[in-house]
Amino acid sequence: MAHYLVTYDNGFDETVTAANVKKDIDEDQYRFTDANGRAVALIPNGNVLSIILDTSEKPEAVTG
Repeated sequence: MAHYLVTYDNGFDETVTAANVKKDIDEDQYRFTDANGRAVALIPNGNVLSIILDTSEKPEAVTG
């Protein structure tokens, strides 16, 4: 899953781990979902200044 850096209008930020993010216009929020489409975070649209995909993470090793 990817890491998204969310910056809020009050200057705070947080990292959300999710497979993807979509803007839900009907609910006026950002919906972060896992690989199965389940919501992992819901963030009100009005509080968000930016959402940036964090590419600084090194890929995890896959074993098997």
